Amino acid sequence: MTLKLILTRHAKSGWNHPGPDHERPLNKRGQKAAPLVAAWLRKNNHVPDRIISSTARRTVETCEGLEFDA
Repeated sequence: MTLKLILTRHAKSGWNHPGPDHERPLNKRGQKAAPLVAAWLRKNNHVPDRIISSTARRTVETCEGLEFDA
């Protein structure tokens, strides 16, 4: 069994959000990018079995945008 560790950063987020940094959402560019990253990962056989993520809004939105089948 081979294990892979894939480190990623959240997609592009908006800086003009008035609330706390933890609540900063993805911007339109980030919302479009996450599915493209998922497609690349699938194409290259890098689909994760498990995702461990920060609870920050932008990272949760990035993970949701990856749309991997459970």
